[in-house]
Amino acid sequence: MNPEALEVGPMPPALAELLAEAGRLLKKIEARTAQPVQPTGGVKKVTRVLYESIALVQNYAHRAEGLRYQIRDLTFVLYGVPEEKPDIRGAVARIEEHIDDLLLQRRKVLRWRTDTPGREGRLLLAAMYDHILGEVRTFLQTTVATLSDPLKALPERGEYVAPGVVKLVVTSHFAMPPAFDDLEAWAERCLGTS
Repeated sequence: MNPEALEVGPMPPALAELLAEAGRLLKKIEARTAQPVQPTGGVKKVTRVLYESIALVQNYAHRAEGLRYQIRDLTFVLYGVPEEKPDIRGAVARIEEHIDDLLLQRRKVLRWRTDTPGREGRLLLAAMYDHILGEVRTFLQTTVATLSDPLKALPERGEYVAPGVVKLVVTSHFAMPPAFDDLEAWAERCLGTS
């Protein structure tokens, strides 16, 4: 596909809205993950950290699956007229709900004051949340870059559909965080089952 052969018209309003929303979510994640978090409250013993980690891992799995479902693979029709107007606000609100909860759970974990054996579990849980938030950030950065300069993205992401219609695909990737294995090994050590 030759980008020079295509003429870029004005960005459709739905894509301009998506570009703005993706940029806003990206800034939100970057700002909230950059905020320092000081542990507060009473000291959680390792048994409490183990117990709460089960709920947090379940919440993580639920949010990761929700993001996978809501984001799926976005395809932007940049040339031609889409058949129906996409519900950008609704889609962004559903994605943002998952992002907000991931940011909240990450902050909650980082605020725990733990005993020495529980500290490793706290850091592993935080790393788990940092991992998925990093993947969401990468997805949003790619979305912003693709929409900001669609011609530059054509060679890598472009798909010719019909005369005058080109799609640009932005794919999300949510892999199992490395901290999952480390968290399991930590729990086994704490329970004396390794």
